[in-house]
Amino acid sequence: MSKSVFGFIPSLAIGLLAFASNSQASVITDSFATWAAGVSSFSNTTDFGPGSEFTTATTIALAGGGNFSTSAPVQVRNVGSSWSTWSGGYTGQVLWSQGLDALTLFPSGISALGFEVEPDSFSTFLVTLTLSTGQTISDPVNGDAGASFFGYYGGGVSNLTISVAGNDFAFGNIVSSTAAPVPLPAALPLFAGAVAGLGTFGRWRKRRSGAAIAA
Repeated sequence: MSKSVFGFIPSLAIGLLAFASNSQASVITDSFATWAAGVSSFSNTTDFGPGSEFTTATTIALAGGGNFSTSAPVQVRNVGSSWSTWSGGYTGQVLWSQGLDALTLFPSGISALGFEVEPDSFSTFLVTLTLSTGQTISDPVNGDAGASFFGYYGGGVSNLTISVAGNDFAFGNIVSSTAAPVPLPAALPLFAGAVAGLGTFGRWRKRRSGAAIAA
């Protein structure tokens, strides 16, 4: 058996260990179901505490703990009155970007954040969520009661930017988590199998060596 094969097998185990640890890296998604499956528990923030309609803020406290700050002040609006439309029957408060078509959020004390976004104008605009990790996702969203979900979970996210090309927007129906992400189930069994395989291969190699000496 060549030496290169013995070098390859430990390298494979190291690679699988790195894969297992990287399974906790950030995940960006436009599916609430995917987002919810990636966190062990979460809370929904539908109103912003003492903030009444038309109040402005740069730090938003979340119902389950933690908060996020914004790169520019956002204004509280009530769905059905000062913000006329939304989707899915949501009637809570939303945060308006006050004319800006891009806004950066800085999360603190949370491991996951998600929200729905709706353009101000009653037509379709491209909404993009960009994480500080460089990950990005875009979807066309209709401002006529067409709010769509965007979110992330996992580590390494220091900020995220919501941008709506050529239009201001509101975001709301916020979900967040302070819990550790759910481990990806495929990674750990794969690594455990590699370790077990190394032990088996070592015993096989010893038997082969013993057989060669006896011969």
